[in-house]
Amino acid sequence: MEDERDHDTISSSLPSLSKQLAGTTLGGSADVPIVDLSVSDEDFLVHEVVKASEEWGIFQVVNHGIPEELMRQLQVVGKQFFDLPEAEKEIVAKDGDFEGYKRKYLGGINNWDEHLFHRLS
Repeated sequence: MEDERDHDTISSSLPSLSKQLAGTTLGGSADVPIVDLSVSDEDFLVHEVVKASEEWGIFQVVNHGIPEELMRQLQVVGKQFFDLPEAEKEIVAKDGDFEGYKRKYLGGINNWDEHLFHRLS
């Protein structure tokens, strides 16, 4: 079991979440929790997700089986979408629904939450 807890991440050209956050408001170091889906102990995985959610509110998932090329394509398409003018993004907004484009101002033009949720099966 102990070796299952060694979070061996796949080397990737995509930066890890820890590296992305290291230079942000976290003071230059970030030890974002990692959840390794190759671990076969479901109870352990649930515990790790709950712990990371409670302590950090965020975690990085590794060994999920999603091809790196697909993740790269998603980053490109996501950037293209969020670079669109506001009017074009609003076309896919859905009021009163979890899904769709949303933008909330949290105290000023330089402080907002912008996201696009799309359900997958």
